[in-house]
Amino acid sequence: MLRVLTIILFSYFLKELV
Repeated sequence: MLRVLTIILFSYFLKELV
């Protein structure tokens, strides 16, 4: 579950960066 959360957070961070 933690891994999924990390992936979602990472994806969100990447989307915010772009």
